Amino acid sequence: MLLRKLIGGLLREAPQPSAVPAPLVLVLMRSSIGRHLETFCEVMELVAAGFADIGYETVTMINEFAEGRDHIVFCPHLLRAEDVERVPPSTILYNFEPLNPPVFDSVGIFLSHYAPRFRVWDYSAANVEYLKGRGCSAQHVPLGYAPVLSRIAPAARQDIDVLFYGDLSARRVRVLDGLRASGLNVVVLSDTYGAERDAVIARSRVVVNIHNHEGIKGLETPRVFYLLANRKAVVTEVKSDVEIEDDLRRAMIGVPYDELVAACIALVGDPERRAVLEDAGFECMKSRRQSAILATAMGVAKPR
Repeated sequence: MLLRKLIGGLLREAPQPSAVPAPLVLVLMRSSIGRHLETFCEVMELVAAGFADIGYETVTMINEFAEGRDHIVFCPHLLRAEDVERVPPSTILYNFEPLNPPVFDSVGIFLSHYAPRFRVWDYSAANVEYLKGRGCSAQHVPLGYAPVLSRIAPAARQDIDVLFYGDLSARRVRVLDGLRASGLNVVVLSDTYGAERDAVIARSRVVVNIHNHEGIKGLETPRVFYLLANRKAVVTEVKSDVEIEDDLRRAMIGVPYDELVAACIALVGDPERRAVLEDAGFECMKSRRQSAILATAMGVAKPR
C-alpha cells in the first residue's frame, strides 16, 4: 500500500520530446515477496523532494528502466548478474548497504558486476573509500533533510519506553531481552511500515538502534535519519573504529554494544535529557539540507 501510494504520487506518463529535460527516474530494486524494502520509501521521498528543490522532476519505477532516461537505482545489491547489460550506462547506483566487510551475501554481485561498471553514490564515507580502493567511481552522498520527513507528532501518552523496529537477530534479541528484564515496556516491530509504524514511534520515549551483525561497521542511516527528523530520542550502537560525524554524535546517545541496555534505561528515566536530545537531533537534520547534498552530487548550483 505504501509503495503504491509513493508511486502514485511520483509516477507520471512519459513526456513527449520537448525542450524540458526528461525527469530523472528513481528505480527501486525490490524482491518479489515481502514488504521489507518499504523502508526505502522515506529515503526515496526525501531524494525526490531534494531534487524538486534544485529543479529536477523525478518519477519512480519498480525493477524497470525507461528508455532514454537517466536513472538512480536504490537497493542496487538486488540487481541480478544477468541483468547488467539492461542497465543504462548513465545509471547511478545509490548504495545503503555495508560493504567492508561485505557481511551480507547480497552485495557480492553488486561489488563484482555493478560497482566497477557504473557511477556509485554511497551513504557511507567508509564505503566510498573501500570502493575507490577497488577502482570504482564512488561519491559520498549522505542522507539529509527535507520538510516532507517531519510528520510524526508525539502522542499525548508516550507509554512505550523503548522501541526497536527491524529484523531480529541473536545479538539484537540479547539487548531487547536485557531491556525487558529491567522492567521497561519494550515494543518490537518487524515488517511494519508507514502510518502503522509511525503511530508506534509517536508513543515511544526512546528508539534503540542495534547492529544486526557483529561485522557491520557503519551507522544504519536509513533508520536513524527519519527518527531524528521527527524529534525522537535515539540510542545507537557505535564502534570505536567507525567514524560518525560530530553533529550526529551529539544528536544521539552512542554507546558500545554492551552498554546499550544501561544507556536506554538512563535515557528513559531522564525526560529533560530526552528533550534536549530530541531538539539536537532535529536541528542536526535541518542543517543537512538534502537539496544542497544533491546539488553537490550533481554538480549544479546549491539552492539558497
